[in-house]
Amino acid sequence: MSLAKGADIGFDDLSAALSGLAPHSRLRQCAVPGLDGLRFILLDPAFEGRDLDVGVRARIAHEPPYWALAWPGGRVLAQRIASGRLGIRGRRVVEVGCGSGLVAMAAAAAGAARVQAFDLDPLARRATALNAELNGLTVEVGSDLFSADPEADWILVADVLYDRGNRPLLERLLERPGRLALADCRDHGFSHPRLLESGWEDSAVWPDVDPSVQFRRVRWWETL
Repeated sequence: MSLAKGADIGFDDLSAALSGLAPHSRLRQCAVPGLDGLRFILLDPAFEGRDLDVGVRARIAHEPPYWALAWPGGRVLAQRIASGRLGIRGRRVVEVGCGSGLVAMAAAAAGAARVQAFDLDPLARRATALNAELNGLTVEVGSDLFSADPEADWILVADVLYDRGNRPLLERLLERPGRLALADCRDHGFSHPRLLESGWEDSAVWPDVDPSVQFRRVRWWETL
Protein backbone atom coordinates (compact mmCIF):
# COMPACT_ATOMS: atom_id res chain seq x y z
CA MET A 1 0.00 0.00 0.00
CA SER A 2 1.41 3.41 -0.90
CA LEU A 3 0.97 6.83 0.64
CA ALA A 4 -1.07 7.69 -2.44
CA LYS A 5 -1.36 11.48 -2.94
CA GLY A 6 0.35 12.17 0.37
CA ALA A 7 3.65 10.58 -0.63
CA ASP A 8 5.33 13.82 -1.69
CA ILE A 9 4.33 15.77 1.43
CA GLY A 10 7.03 16.25 4.05
CA PHE A 11 7.43 17.76 7.50
CA ASP A 12 7.92 21.26 6.08
CA ASP A 13 4.63 21.00 4.19
CA LEU A 14 2.83 19.97 7.37
CA SER A 15 4.40 22.90 9.23
CA ALA A 16 3.37 25.34 6.51
CA ALA A 17 -0.21 24.02 6.47
CA LEU A 18 -0.48 24.39 10.24
CA SER A 19 0.98 27.89 10.40
CA GLY A 20 -1.37 28.91 7.60
CA LEU A 21 -4.28 28.07 9.90
CA ALA A 22 -2.79 29.26 13.19
CA PRO A 23 -0.01 31.87 12.83
CA HIS A 24 2.93 31.51 15.22
CA SER A 25 2.13 27.84 15.82
CA ARG A 26 4.64 25.06 15.15
CA LEU A 27 4.90 21.30 15.10
CA ARG A 28 6.97 19.44 17.66
CA GLN A 29 7.79 15.86 18.59
CA CYS A 30 5.95 15.24 21.84
CA ALA A 31 4.43 12.55 24.02
CA VAL A 32 0.68 12.17 24.52
CA PRO A 33 -0.38 11.64 28.15
CA GLY A 34 -1.51 8.07 28.73
CA LEU A 35 0.47 6.62 25.83
CA ASP A 36 3.86 5.90 27.34
CA GLY A 37 6.74 5.18 24.99
CA LEU A 38 5.19 6.74 21.88
CA ARG A 39 5.96 10.13 20.37
CA PHE A 40 4.05 12.10 17.78
CA ILE A 41 4.57 15.12 15.55
CA LEU A 42 1.83 17.41 16.84
CA LEU A 43 1.07 21.03 17.58
CA ASP A 44 3.61 22.29 20.10
CA PRO A 45 1.99 21.95 23.56
CA ALA A 46 3.42 25.37 24.42
CA PHE A 47 1.09 26.98 21.86
CA GLU A 48 -1.65 28.86 23.69
CA GLY A 49 -4.76 28.24 21.64
CA ARG A 50 -6.93 30.34 23.96
CA ASP A 51 -5.27 33.45 22.53
CA LEU A 52 -6.51 32.79 19.01
CA ASP A 53 -8.51 35.63 17.49
CA VAL A 54 -11.97 35.09 16.04
CA GLY A 55 -10.74 34.85 12.44
CA VAL A 56 -8.19 32.15 13.25
CA ARG A 57 -10.74 30.15 15.26
CA ALA A 58 -13.13 30.32 12.30
CA ARG A 59 -10.46 28.99 9.92
CA ILE A 60 -9.60 26.14 12.27
CA ALA A 61 -13.29 25.27 12.71
CA HIS A 62 -13.75 25.22 8.92
CA GLU A 63 -10.63 23.18 8.22
CA PRO A 64 -9.47 21.45 11.44
CA PRO A 65 -5.88 20.14 11.44
CA TYR A 66 -6.91 16.62 12.49
CA TRP A 67 -3.38 15.40 11.81
CA ALA A 68 -1.79 17.91 14.23
CA LEU A 69 -3.77 17.04 17.36
CA ALA A 70 -4.58 13.97 19.43
CA TRP A 71 -8.39 14.02 19.59
CA PRO A 72 -10.30 12.80 22.66
CA GLY A 73 -11.89 9.76 21.02
CA GLY A 74 -8.59 8.70 19.52
CA ARG A 75 -6.85 9.09 22.87
CA VAL A 76 -9.39 6.91 24.64
CA LEU A 77 -9.29 4.26 21.92
CA ALA A 78 -5.47 4.24 21.86
CA GLN A 79 -5.30 4.01 25.65
CA ARG A 80 -7.69 1.05 25.65
CA ILE A 81 -5.44 -0.65 23.12
CA ALA A 82 -2.30 0.14 25.13
CA SER A 83 -3.86 -1.25 28.31
CA GLY A 84 -4.72 -4.55 26.60
CA ARG A 85 -8.48 -4.13 26.88
CA LEU A 86 -9.06 -4.81 23.16
CA GLY A 87 -6.80 -7.82 22.69
CA ILE A 88 -4.96 -6.40 19.70
CA ARG A 89 -1.77 -8.50 19.89
CA GLY A 90 -1.46 -10.79 16.89
CA ARG A 91 -4.56 -9.32 15.25
CA ARG A 92 -5.05 -7.55 11.93
CA VAL A 93 -6.19 -3.96 12.43
CA VAL A 94 -7.66 -1.23 10.22
CA GLU A 95 -7.96 2.37 11.42
CA VAL A 96 -10.45 4.53 9.51
CA GLY A 97 -9.95 8.32 9.52
CA CYS A 98 -6.49 8.10 11.04
CA GLY A 99 -5.63 11.81 11.44
CA SER A 100 -2.26 11.73 13.21
CA GLY A 101 -2.32 7.93 13.37
CA LEU A 102 -2.68 7.83 17.14
CA VAL A 103 -4.78 4.65 17.17
CA ALA A 104 -2.70 2.94 14.49
CA MET A 105 0.51 3.61 16.45
CA ALA A 106 -1.02 2.19 19.62
CA ALA A 107 -2.13 -0.93 17.75
CA ALA A 108 1.29 -1.47 16.15
CA ALA A 109 3.05 -0.92 19.47
CA ALA A 110 0.67 -3.41 21.13
CA GLY A 111 1.83 -6.17 18.78
CA ALA A 112 -0.82 -6.20 16.07
CA ALA A 113 0.08 -8.55 13.22
CA ARG A 114 -0.83 -5.97 10.59
CA VAL A 115 -1.93 -2.33 10.86
CA GLN A 116 -3.48 -0.28 8.07
CA ALA A 117 -4.45 3.38 8.46
CA PHE A 118 -6.74 5.22 6.03
CA ASP A 119 -7.56 8.89 5.56
CA LEU A 120 -8.77 10.99 2.62
CA ASP A 121 -6.57 13.92 3.71
CA PRO A 122 -3.03 13.68 2.25
CA LEU A 123 -1.71 15.71 5.21
CA ALA A 124 -3.14 13.13 7.61
CA ARG A 125 -1.63 10.28 5.61
CA ARG A 126 1.79 11.90 5.67
CA ALA A 127 1.55 12.74 9.37
CA THR A 128 0.67 9.12 10.11
CA ALA A 129 3.57 7.85 8.02
CA LEU A 130 5.99 10.24 9.74
CA ASN A 131 4.74 9.18 13.17
CA ALA A 132 5.21 5.53 12.27
CA GLU A 133 8.79 6.26 11.19
CA LEU A 134 9.41 8.26 14.35
CA ASN A 135 8.38 5.30 16.51
CA GLY A 136 9.99 2.60 14.37
CA LEU A 137 6.61 0.99 13.72
CA THR A 138 5.19 -0.64 10.60
CA VAL A 139 1.90 0.96 9.55
CA GLU A 140 0.53 0.79 6.01
CA VAL A 141 -1.03 4.12 5.04
CA GLY A 142 -3.49 4.78 2.24
CA SER A 143 -6.59 6.61 1.04
CA ASP A 144 -8.61 3.81 -0.58
CA LEU A 145 -10.64 1.99 2.05
CA PHE A 146 -11.60 -0.58 -0.61
CA SER A 147 -8.02 -1.86 -0.33
CA ALA A 148 -8.38 -2.57 3.40
CA ASP A 149 -7.53 -6.05 4.59
CA PRO A 150 -10.72 -8.14 4.08
CA GLU A 151 -9.60 -10.40 6.92
CA ALA A 152 -9.04 -7.62 9.45
CA ASP A 153 -10.00 -8.64 12.99
CA TRP A 154 -10.62 -5.10 14.20
CA ILE A 155 -11.88 -1.93 12.52
CA LEU A 156 -11.13 1.08 14.72
CA VAL A 157 -12.88 4.43 14.29
CA ALA A 158 -12.48 7.54 16.45
CA ASP A 159 -14.11 10.97 16.27
CA VAL A 160 -15.92 10.68 12.95
CA LEU A 161 -19.57 11.04 14.05
CA TYR A 162 -19.38 14.84 14.12
CA ASP A 163 -19.99 14.67 10.37
CA ARG A 164 -23.40 13.15 9.61
CA GLY A 165 -22.11 12.50 6.11
CA ASN A 166 -19.96 9.73 7.59
CA ARG A 167 -22.95 7.65 8.68
CA PRO A 168 -23.16 5.73 5.35
CA LEU A 169 -19.48 4.86 5.78
CA LEU A 170 -20.26 3.42 9.19
CA GLU A 171 -22.94 1.21 7.67
CA ARG A 172 -20.42 -0.11 5.16
CA LEU A 173 -17.88 -0.81 7.87
CA LEU A 174 -20.48 -2.81 9.78
CA GLU A 175 -20.87 -5.07 6.75
CA ARG A 176 -17.26 -6.20 7.10
CA PRO A 177 -16.52 -9.43 9.02
CA GLY A 178 -14.21 -7.92 11.65
CA ARG A 179 -15.29 -6.41 14.96
CA LEU A 180 -15.75 -2.65 15.09
CA ALA A 181 -14.82 -0.33 17.96
CA LEU A 182 -16.02 3.26 17.85
CA ALA A 183 -15.12 6.15 20.17
CA ASP A 184 -16.47 9.68 19.82
CA CYS A 185 -16.55 12.86 21.88
CA ARG A 186 -19.16 14.80 19.97
CA ASP A 187 -22.35 13.04 18.86
CA HIS A 188 -23.84 12.13 22.23
CA GLY A 189 -27.21 11.29 20.70
CA PHE A 190 -25.86 8.49 18.55
CA SER A 191 -27.14 4.93 18.77
CA HIS A 192 -27.16 1.95 16.42
CA PRO A 193 -28.93 -1.43 16.70
CA ARG A 194 -25.72 -3.32 15.88
CA LEU A 195 -23.50 -1.40 18.30
CA LEU A 196 -23.41 -1.77 22.06
CA GLU A 197 -22.56 1.36 24.01
CA SER A 198 -20.28 0.13 26.75
CA GLY A 199 -19.47 3.29 28.67
CA TRP A 200 -17.72 6.63 28.60
CA GLU A 201 -14.48 8.23 29.72
CA ASP A 202 -13.35 11.78 30.28
CA SER A 203 -10.63 13.01 27.95
CA ALA A 204 -9.53 16.12 26.03
CA VAL A 205 -7.80 17.08 22.83
CA TRP A 206 -3.99 17.15 23.17
CA PRO A 207 -2.45 19.68 23.14
CA ASP A 208 -5.44 21.12 24.97
CA VAL A 209 -6.27 24.14 22.79
CA ASP A 210 -10.01 24.09 23.58
CA PRO A 211 -10.95 25.67 26.93
CA SER A 212 -14.57 24.48 26.73
CA VAL A 213 -15.85 21.31 28.37
CA GLN A 214 -18.27 20.49 25.55
CA PHE A 215 -16.21 17.69 23.99
CA ARG A 216 -14.47 16.16 26.98
CA ARG A 217 -16.66 13.09 27.44
CA VAL A 218 -15.93 10.21 25.09
CA ARG A 219 -18.54 7.54 24.50
CA TRP A 220 -17.58 4.04 23.45
CA TRP A 221 -19.33 1.43 21.27
CA GLU A 222 -18.46 -2.05 20.04
CA THR A 223 -20.24 -4.42 17.69
CA LEU A 224 -22.58 -6.86 19.41
